[in-house]
Amino acid sequence: MAAPSACAECGGNFTWEPLVGSGVCLNCGTLQDPSQTVLNSHIDVEDNGKHDPRHWVQQTTLKSVRTGWALAGQGKEASITRNKNEFHRYISALASRIGHSGLAPRAKLLFDQGMIRGQFRWGRKARLVAAAAIAIAAREAHKGTTIPDIAYLVNESSVSVSSMFIFVQQILGLKLESGDPSFHLPVLQTWIQELIAERPCPLPQSALKFLKPLDIPNASRTASSLSDLISRVGLLTDLPSPPTSCAIFMLALEAEAMSSAPNCAVLADALGRRFGVAGDTIFRRYRVISDQVEQWMDELPWLNSGFSSEIKGKVTKRSGISRSVRDVVQFREADWKVTLEKIGKPDIPRDCGDGQIEHSDDSVNGTKQTMEQSVEKRRKRRKIAPPLDAASTFLLSPLTPHTNSGRNGSADLDLISHLLTADQISLNHPPTRLGILAASKGEEQIADDELFAEGELESFLRNPEEIAVLEKACDWAKEEEIDEEGHVARAQIRDRERGGTTRVNMEALNRLLAETESEWEEAEYKEDDEWMTETMEDSNVAGVARLKQLRSSAIPISTGQGHEEVEPWRPLSPSAHMSWGDDTSRFDFDE
Repeated sequence: MAAPSACAECGGNFTWEPLVGSGVCLNCGTLQDPSQTVLNSHIDVEDNGKHDPRHWVQQTTLKSVRTGWALAGQGKEASITRNKNEFHRYISALASRIGHSGLAPRAKLLFDQGMIRGQFRWGRKARLVAAAAIAIAAREAHKGTTIPDIAYLVNESSVSVSSMFIFVQQILGLKLESGDPSFHLPVLQTWIQELIAERPCPLPQSALKFLKPLDIPNASRTASSLSDLISRVGLLTDLPSPPTSCAIFMLALEAEAMSSAPNCAVLADALGRRFGVAGDTIFRRYRVISDQVEQWMDELPWLNSGFSSEIKGKVTKRSGISRSVRDVVQFREADWKVTLEKIGKPDIPRDCGDGQIEHSDDSVNGTKQTMEQSVEKRRKRRKIAPPLDAASTFLLSPLTPHTNSGRNGSADLDLISHLLTADQISLNHPPTRLGILAASKGEEQIADDELFAEGELESFLRNPEEIAVLEKACDWAKEEEIDEEGHVARAQIRDRERGGTTRVNMEALNRLLAETESEWEEAEYKEDDEWMTETMEDSNVAGVARLKQLRSSAIPISTGQGHEEVEPWRPLSPSAHMSWGDDTSRFDFDE
């Protein structure tokens, strides 16, 4: 195809520019031939493997304040920078493997932004982000690179790479044109099934008869493989993808039926209505793809190269192509797989292992993934303490029982192993008998009679002579006398606080009782002497009985000096005729 002489955008003239290998419009900057490739080995620094970006990492130090250790070059910032450089080299290797080294700078920038926005950990997720960055950069540059190819190079499934591709595109807010025709195939599959089931059917009877017996899902898988082949050769990549997807789907339907479709123009119009595309545009794409498949047929040894001159007509040519589509797809896929194996996969960064999984694929797109990942679980070996550690533990805590975690149970501790790590002080003071016994048998296994040796407990007790000497030296006898005197003084203070003594002033008591008798006689018993006499006798008896019950009671007696003296009560003389009555309330009886 000849290059255009005038710019299609502004109509200006092209000027040859050797740096880009093509003519450039001086008005708008449009290239005359964008497909030209320029070798830039004289511009870029040759990567001879002698420089390593890991040497540019700042050697920060990771410190521990509690334990006091410091590890040079193990800080968080140094670790992040080191991992980033490792994956940048990995992205450059991926870009060179797919034949588009110019995508590496853009892919590295997308990788850094995706890791920050998505907050992914270094590992499998970082490898998926790198694959998605390569796919996005290829989509932006309209390169014929498919996601299955990138997924093969990163040793991941295409489902995981596609999910990460969509997720990174969403978190970065990128708006990409759908350059891969395979993205529209599920929509076309659903659309053609709806057309077949619709009543009345908008398709003619011949097209409906052609579509009904076909396995639509199988045809969709054939179309997906054919779309990958078309994208790899860069055919129709600079054109909108919906018409290309419709043309590929039409050819896949014919490959499923092993014959050409009747009323092909009507079928193209029906598929184009889903995306608002004209049927003529779809049919032109269909012819371009059919010509490419015909060229691939020449590479298959079991197919005839071309058609016989006797066979005439487009229907016969289309039928031959439809019968050869499956063979062409299988042969081209096998050949591409061999090519990728010869190229080889780039080395996976050491911080990114195959079995390292930080997050499930559900966190990427919010849906459950059907892919099963088998990660072999390593058995954890039981740690067996070496004799040196056991000896050190024994020296630190001799009374702690030593338990061996080996399979054969507990083994006897070598009691002289402490000589290897002991200092001079510990050599001067060997372990005690009880410490050795606890280390050999354990605390729970020691009986009571084994705690002390024969005569050891009696040696701890003092004999009478030593006790007498200590009493004389420490004045323990004087302390006992002082304690007794203090006890008596405390008892006297306690009695004083209670406000009572052991005696009663009888004179004050008789005087008080006499005053009570005279007042009672004057106020109450003037009218009836007999009744008063009986009442006095009853009251006397009741008062005596009451006072007998209060044997330990005390009676306050006024002494006339501003205070009262309380003395114990003594029985009254029987000849004393005194009335007690309610006057007992004047006394405070304390039981």
